[in-house]
Amino acid sequence: MAAPSKAFTLIVDADIDPDSPETTGLITKFRDNDVHLEEWLGKNFVAAIDHDHDDVNSKKVSGANLVLIERKEIAADTTQVDFTGLAGEADEIYVLMGRIRSTISGASGVLFEPNALTVNQSTIAVVSDGTTLSTGSSSDMRIGTMNSANTPKMLSFQCYFFARRTIQTLTSKRQFISFAAFMPDSIQTNELQLQYGFWDDNTTIVTSIRIRMITNALGKGSSIALFKILQT
Repeated sequence: MAAPSKAFTLIVDADIDPDSPETTGLITKFRDNDVHLEEWLGKNFVAAIDHDHDDVNSKKVSGANLVLIERKEIAADTTQVDFTGLAGEADEIYVLMGRIRSTISGASGVLFEPNALTVNQSTIAVVSDGTTLSTGSSSDMRIGTMNSANTPKMLSFQCYFFARRTIQTLTSKRQFISFAAFMPDSIQTNELQLQYGFWDDNTTIVTSIRIRMITNALGKGSSIALFKILQT
């Protein structure tokens, strides 16, 4: 790491006494100290209030490749939440982590919809309750499924979405993978769910992500956070 081009020089009280004239030396110290501080704080980064070490407004912390974009805390039962203002070409990989609580009886998939779109999507699933292994498929991108009629129920998950349209100039389907744990209630068998899917669209730039369920199944107390993985 290079040192600042100007040294920081302590300005003594005698130099700023009211009776002391402004000298070339004093003005030079003011200028050089400003340059020193600018370069130390991050001359080549975009100035920002409360910088967050995202490699744009300040240098990325070594090893800190996962950057929080937004967290949604659900204060009342709802059907969907939207993460907007995304840059799917630049960010490449998005990571969603969350916990969904629901008091709605009946089955509901937790759907992942780029740009709120629902077409050209497919998912295959492998589900185990520790005894029985089952498989399935659906024409959507699915984080997980909350099947039980009993309530309340909980789904905890982590999923990855590869948002960029091309890989080294080659067009590609956007892939999606999710790991989820479903707990119907305190007395029923829990499930581990593995979902793999893709979005067969290599032209649309991802600018938003919607998480959607059946009416009001995204319950109060749910929490979902969206991150991006910085590519270095």
